[in-house]
Amino acid sequence: NGGANANGGTASGADTANTGTAAANAGATADANAGAATVKAENVKVKLACGDEIEAYKGGIEDGLVSFLDNKSAPFNAEDKVANWRNFDNMNFEFGTSKLTGESLKQIKNLVAILKCYPGLKIKIGGYTDKVGNDAGNMKLSQSRADAILKALKDNGAPAGQLTGAEGYGETLATIAETASDAERAVDRKTAIRIMAR
Repeated sequence: NGGANANGGTASGADTANTGTAAANAGATADANAGAATVKAENVKVKLACGDEIEAYKGGIEDGLVSFLDNKSAPFNAEDKVANWRNFDNMNFEFGTSKLTGESLKQIKNLVAILKCYPGLKIKIGGYTDKVGNDAGNMKLSQSRADAILKALKDNGAPAGQLTGAEGYGETLATIAETASDAERAVDRKTAIRIMAR
């Protein structure tokens, strides 16, 4: 099981399609209007160990991941099923589907660049939903979204040996009540990576 909830949205129409967690990871705000994600965050150049640079949100998934990988003294326990999850902050899907939106390609390409520069890094993709909707439908949607990210990474040149798989957790790890507002439930609709090795 994953410790971080990863965007999936729900099969019932409560899906915002914004599977990013910019609010949590980049000090940004996410607009929960049906499929529209409004992110206000500072863009920074993140320098990778191989000398390449990527543009990402300050404090976002790429920035944090590279900082972690560059800090060899940072504690890491590959068996930790909670601490090793990092939420995407700009990975979005079309409403109620597993089709990635165009703007998500930037984060896909950034992650591919990171994987190539840090050959010891291995990751797993996780997908999650909130509690609204049919349990089986939520599980299916979260799996298809995790699979879509994995496929996009492969299609954009990610080394296959660094991708350990994709798993959908549906609403099994959702923490916000089904009766809460859509904006409140957004924290349970995410996609994430788990660092399996570095």
